Amino acid sequence: MAFWIFIFVLVILLPLIMILMGNLFITRTPNYISRHYGYRTRLSMKNRHTWLFAHDYFGRIWFWYGLVSLPLSIAGMLLCRNGDFNTIGIVGEVFCIADVISMALSAVFTENALRKRFDQDGRYKLLIKS
Repeated sequence: MAFWIFIFVLVILLPLIMILMGNLFITRTPNYISRHYGYRTRLSMKNRHTWLFAHDYFGRIWFWYGLVSLPLSIAGMLLCRNGDFNTIGIVGEVFCIADVISMALSAVFTENALRKRFDQDGRYKLLIKS
């Protein structure tokens, strides 16, 4: 049972971090462009507009993914509560890998959104519909 508790804590830790950090990025974006804290990429750090957009976009992805992932992770771990050592480990590993992949993909989605909205110099693109 101690192993299950350990894995359970690890599995719910990533969605909780995503919810907390996502909310933090949405509500309390750093006021200045920082090289030490925040969503730091070349395009997101061009100017204040790109900085704010990137944090809002990235934060929303993390927040909503964390809200979806948390109950699924809890349910999955509860289903294998009485499983053997290997089953608990594999289920926990699958949830952790899914969370890490989603964390990486959220950066890809954010960079794509930045490129659609801003040019290479961080200026808004004119969106003209035909």
